[in-house]
This record gives sequence, C-alpha cells and structure tokens, in this order.
Amino acid sequence: MATEGAMFDWSGVYFQDIVKAPENLVVVGYASFMVMMATGRFIGDYFKVNMVKKRHYAIMVFYVIWIITCSFFPQLIVCTLAFMMVGLGVACNVPTVYSVAAKSTKGAAGVALATVSSVSFLGFLMGPPLIGYIAELFDLRYSYALFACFGLIMIIMVGRMKAFKE
Repeated sequence: MATEGAMFDWSGVYFQDIVKAPENLVVVGYASFMVMMATGRFIGDYFKVNMVKKRHYAIMVFYVIWIITCSFFPQLIVCTLAFMMVGLGVACNVPTVYSVAAKSTKGAAGVALATVSSVSFLGFLMGPPLIGYIAELFDLRYSYALFACFGLIMIIMVGRMKAFKE
C-alpha cells in the first residue's frame, strides 16, 4: 500500500517535474496507474485461482521491473506504460494479503485482518511522505527506485511464506 499511496500522491508531480509532460498530460500517469490497478483487481481472482500460489509473487517482479524502468527512462510514453504495468503489478497484493490473513489458522481471522489492515494503512500513510523526503534530499526518481527495493523485499518475504508454497 505504500506504493499505491506514492502513486496516488506523487504521480502528477513525477510527470510534471521528471517526465516534463505537457500540462494537459500530467494526469496521464495517475490515470494509467489507476485504470490498470482497477483492471487488475477485477481480473486478479481469475489468475489467482488458475495460477499456482507459489508463483503468484512473480507478479511483483513485474512491478519492480517497471518501476525501475520508469526511474531510469523518464519519457512520456515509457513512463505511461510503466505506470500502467506498476498498477497491474500491485493490483492483487492487498487483496491477496487480506485473503491469506483471513485464512490464518494461528488465531482469529478478525484479529489477523485487523493487524494486516493496520500495517497496510501505515504503509499507505508513510509512503508518500517518505517519497517527498527522499525527493527533497536527492531526486524524485530515486524515491520511486526505493519502492522497487521495497518490491524486492516483498518478493523475498513472500517466497519464504508457507501460505504461498502450496
């Protein structure tokens, strides 16, 4: 959710300051991300059911590759495509984590969902200020690249979870 928050709050600034998009196209980054994230959430269950859980985390690799692409190649078409693919890549992360938490056998499902929700919203609230802080110190491109690092950490963590090894 930190990535979602960053895309929600900083995509316009990224397209304006880094991509140097014309004023009427600054919203393209946000719109492309949102359309593909919504699309991914609508079709994500189909792929989740028909895909081996162990390989589900491979979708996050997709997200990491495209956010790095966006960071290194700040052109309008490349970044629009990258924001679309990032939206698709992060679309099913939150629903999948909630689903795994609800099926927890180590405690009450309600407690697991509340915990996941709290941690998720902490990421949603902390991501955008973190981007701003790093952008102030270095550059907005480095801020987005940091979220690629978060994606790599997620890939490692999910690869070690029992729930995804079935």
